[in-house]
Amino acid sequence: LKWSKAHYRKGEAFRALGRWREASSCFFEAARLAGNDANIKALAQSMQAKARVEEEKPALKRLEEHVTATGTIRNVPVTP
Repeated sequence: LKWSKAHYRKGEAFRALGRWREASSCFFEAARLAGNDANIKALAQSMQAKARVEEEKPALKRLEEHVTATGTIRNVPVTP
């Protein structure tokens, strides 16, 4: 349980910094060490979802710019 608390606190630090992916990893490890604590696992999943949203923002911005410039969603350039 002691190590679980350390991972949880590390996850909280990453969350405060907006580093969702790292926070998620720490919370998943804390949950595992705490016997798959459902509350911690739910927090980890929430951080994972935030990370996915952040990763998609550049693509959504490109789509918005394309639609604004062309008035259509057709032929949206695909760039990494």
